Amino acid sequence: MKKIPQRTAFITGSSRGIGAAIASELRARGFRLVAPSRGELDLEQPASIEAWLREHPAPAVDVLVNNAGVNSCSPSPSSKAGPGRRCSRPMCRRRYA
Repeated sequence: MKKIPQRTAFITGSSRGIGAAIASELRARGFRLVAPSRGELDLEQPASIEAWLREHPAPAVDVLVNNAGVNSCSPSPSSKAGPGRRCSRPMCRRRYA
């Protein structure tokens, strides 16, 4: 396995399944991981993400793995979005730099 120079990866949904496997592989390749747990932020609310990033400063992110999802693909009570849009919405509607 080829080692990569120290880089930072931001991973959502890394607590189990595919996300956990990706996190394990990146860690083995020398990446520093930034991986908030599902209870730490609401990915449908940009303010939640921004607040988390202020509280947990990290070096520049080289890799973003957007592996977060929702368990139900039906509209939430507070959302006007249709089912498909809600499933794909976390972290896809705003650019973070």
